[in-house]
Amino acid sequence: MALVIDNANTKLSKTGLADITVGDNLTFADNFVKKPRLQSYAVATDTPTIIAGTVSLNLDNANAFQVSLTANVTSISLQNVPASGRLVEIAVQFTQDATGGRTVAWPTSFKWQGGMAPTVSSTANARDILFALTVDGGATWNCSLAKDFR
Repeated sequence: MALVIDNANTKLSKTGLADITVGDNLTFADNFVKKPRLQSYAVATDTPTIIAGTVSLNLDNANAFQVSLTANVTSISLQNVPASGRLVEIAVQFTQDATGGRTVAWPTSFKWQGGMAPTVSSTANARDILFALTVDGGATWNCSLAKDFR
């Protein structure tokens, strides 16, 4: 017995007792996947650019971002943050360009351990990683910054 959905391109197939093979993306439209056991997975990444001082992090595209600091960041815009009541995590790697000395201004919704916002490493080619999570739809992000990876 075989189960085939979308036979034109075989998007989902199941034959006998073998594993289900998915040949395309699955979209769950904010519905639950209960008790999955994940093995060998990767998280989608995005590489937004700085436009007029603003970095836009679109959570419909990814939850991990790589930002090359080619200019100062005066604003961070978080888009498509899931609704309140869901824990959402992001990771953002900021990498100074060969010039270095670029700065990042954090949104007021970013809260830091001890209440003091850190500064990014200023050395040329330095890498810092921001980790942030929210449970209130992005009204508040609890953040930490791992600094100066070489």
